[in-house]
Amino acid sequence: MGTLTGEVALITGAARGQGRSHAIRLEQDGADIIALDRRAPFDTVPYTLKAAVPTMIAGAAGGSIVLTSSTAGLRGLRSMADYTATKHGVVGLMRTFANELAEHGLRVNSVHPTGVNTDMVTNPALRRWYEDNPSMAANVSGNVLPVDLVEAADVSEAVAWLASDAARYVTGVTLPVDAGFIVNV
Repeated sequence: MGTLTGEVALITGAARGQGRSHAIRLEQDGADIIALDRRAPFDTVPYTLKAAVPTMIAGAAGGSIVLTSSTAGLRGLRSMADYTATKHGVVGLMRTFANELAEHGLRVNSVHPTGVNTDMVTNPALRRWYEDNPSMAANVSGNVLPVDLVEAADVSEAVAWLASDAARYVTGVTLPVDAGFIVNV
């Protein structure tokens, strides 16, 4: 019996990268996994997606929601206003949901990784873009600990902890998994 036996984890982006790593890690702790992903864009969506929260409330057993943001959700990054704004938006959603859902026993937190060793970060097109935009260097070289990228499994460990009863009184928290990126000035 794992620490998440009897729990259900709904994971978006579960086919690759961090989402896949989270699904594998939470399954190892005994959680049943609902994995969602789509590689192609949506042309139209004629119905509401992802009505998981009402189901969680109806279950009356409490639970945990962990949103994945980025260090960009905690600090401004050069030449990345659009990305930074969306990641700060995740923090706003998390804090709002933490307040709104606490009365139902639901905890809501977010994880904020530095660069993660996934195809999204290591693909040649993104590397060329960084090379062509020297002002971006601080965005990828700011870890205090001597590591360029963390592994998806490192982020999954934080997600597993936040989802477990070991964090049963943790809500509204922005948890960096960032090799010290946030504290680097």
